[in-house]
Amino acid sequence: MRVLIPAFGVSVLLSVVAALFDVALASQCALVALLLLVVCVVLVIEPPRRRWLLVAGVMLLATTPAIRLWFDDDLGPLLSMPSDEVTAELARHWHHMVVQARLIGAGVLLAVVAFAAVVYSLPAKPRPRWALVVAVLCAASPIVLLALEVARRIDNLGPASGPAGGFFVSAAAELLATLIAALMVVVATGRADRWLLLPAGALLLETTVALGAVQHADTWLNWATTRLRPDTRTFQTVGIMISSGSPSVDVVAAVATALTVVAPALIVVATARR
Repeated sequence: MRVLIPAFGVSVLLSVVAALFDVALASQCALVALLLLVVCVVLVIEPPRRRWLLVAGVMLLATTPAIRLWFDDDLGPLLSMPSDEVTAELARHWHHMVVQARLIGAGVLLAVVAFAAVVYSLPAKPRPRWALVVAVLCAASPIVLLALEVARRIDNLGPASGPAGGFFVSAAAELLATLIAALMVVVATGRADRWLLLPAGALLLETTVALGAVQHADTWLNWATTRLRPDTRTFQTVGIMISSGSPSVDVVAAVATALTVVAPALIVVATARR
């Protein structure tokens, strides 16, 4: 453990810093950090039922960076392509990204179910009503923000881009996982220690899933646009993709990467303290 914990901390730090500039490198570091967390769980957590539920949860959450590495898909040289091939390449790329988002969503849903089972298995403690009210408000915040962000993106969906219900079908796993994680926050409040690590980890996990659903909405919207209205969207989309200038810093990706690794770590530490 003297080696694993510092190695885990370094991997988390590297993944967050790398996410600002390089998604692939960030995914590699996040995957290493989650695998180190699995080893910590195997060595520390008792009884076996909780141990293997946590191992399953962390491993399923590790499918997020693993799928991003496996499904890496860069656009081809768009400037050298005819306009009809550019349209086809954009549609293919965004369809590929939607498939990636669906796979990530399925893994995240199973991970949330595993973590929820761990939280539910912990002994409950009596809590005042105001603590439960605060937990409900905190759990509702990511859901409200997710609803607002999705609604804003649906408003940008043209009438020729197909029904918005297609997004809810595509992102069903992440939307359901967000609701389960919200319930887990409330349940974790009744099982928290004095440091509140368990509800904090559950809330960060809910926020992680909600951010993933928002990213899924962006991906699905791009796919729906290029798939159904290529004649009016081709040059606008290409202009965005090839915009010149210095490389941008992706703060949202860094936050999402940090949450993906820190949230399960807090749940593991809270479980170990029980």
